[in-house]
Amino acid sequence: MIDEEVRLLVADAYKRTVALVRKEKAKVSALALGLLDKEVLQRHDLVQILGQRPWKYEGQQNIDILDQGFKGELGEGAEVEDAEIVSDDSEVPEIPAGAIPSVAS
Repeated sequence: MIDEEVRLLVADAYKRTVALVRKEKAKVSALALGLLDKEVLQRHDLVQILGQRPWKYEGQQNIDILDQGFKGELGEGAEVEDAEIVSDDSEVPEIPAGAIPSVAS
């Protein structure tokens, strides 16, 4: 019984997701092109591609903290010691063909 309920929830979420991706296909394409161009997109890149968020929150959110910059416990002008950079030389495995399903348009 629970399996069937979960299956219905997942199926409904999938249908809504496919509908949203189809509706916003131009934005999804622009986002994909941006990622191909830069590999990593920052918040300002996302705002440029997708526009400002269509909703507002009351109070301060993490995004507000990022917009203002981190002033934290150290205060402005405080010096931070250099962090040690750790290199991970392990290989990243290839993603097998067909591992990521495509959505038919």
